[in-house]
Amino acid sequence: MKQIPNARLNGTADRREAFAQHRQHFVLEYVEGENILVHLDEAGVCVSTGSACHSTTKQSSPTLRAMNVPYTAAQGSIRFSLGRYNTEAEIEYTLEVLPGIIDKLVEMSPYDKELKHYVAERLKE
Repeated sequence: MKQIPNARLNGTADRREAFAQHRQHFVLEYVEGENILVHLDEAGVCVSTGSACHSTTKQSSPTLRAMNVPYTAAQGSIRFSLGRYNTEAEIEYTLEVLPGIIDKLVEMSPYDKELKHYVAERLKE
């Protein structure tokens, strides 16, 4: 995920260690989660855009709002869940195709100026 400058893993480091490693939640600033989901699905990768209890709404997750995640990031919410039958090859494949998908969606984003500024600031860190 380091190849994608607008990707951010949710939660603090200590909380991420305490919770299940088979489930990770990312936000991708200035990219719509639904678009990510569709492109990953076309590539054969299954993800979700949020919790099951809010799957029918277009609103940002109440949890992400409570964490003060900006709207432009919360809309790019993606959850990866792994099971016992997932393979390392599948994970590597996902990490291989995801940056290209995000690049493609960034080019189509109506937030292109904001995204370029955001990426430039992240690269300075």
